[in-house]
Formats: sequence, C-alpha cells, structure tokens
Amino acid sequence: MIVRGYYVINLDDKVGAGTHWVAMNMKDVAIVYFDSFGLDCPKEIIMLSYRFNAHYVYNSTINKRK
Repeated sequence: MIVRGYYVINLDDKVGAGTHWVAMNMKDVAIVYFDSFGLDCPKEIIMLSYRFNAHYVYNSTINKRK
C-alpha cells in the first residue's frame, strides 16, 4: 500500500548539504515526481512504482505500467 502524501526529497547523501531537492506526490495509483533540473526519475522511484504496481509520472512524462 502506498502511503499517500506530498514529499520533498534531498537527493544528496545523508552527510551532504542537500544540493539537490525534488518533490513527489504519492497517490493511490500513481507516483508524481518533479525535478526542477529536468532530470529523469531515479531508479529508486521507478522501483517503488513497480513495488506498488503504480504508474509514475515525472517532469510531465507519463510512464504507464502494463
């Protein structure tokens, strides 16, 4: 089950200063991911979508699960 909500995520490691932040909205059937740099969705978010059998959307690109 997806824990619905809005998240702000620091892509830097835990000892870093937080150089790159992204936003994510987890819904019942989709994960909406936004990166202001326009970078692709990280593999961890894609794997999360597989785990919950959810679609993922990033930077206005829809990726539907089959």
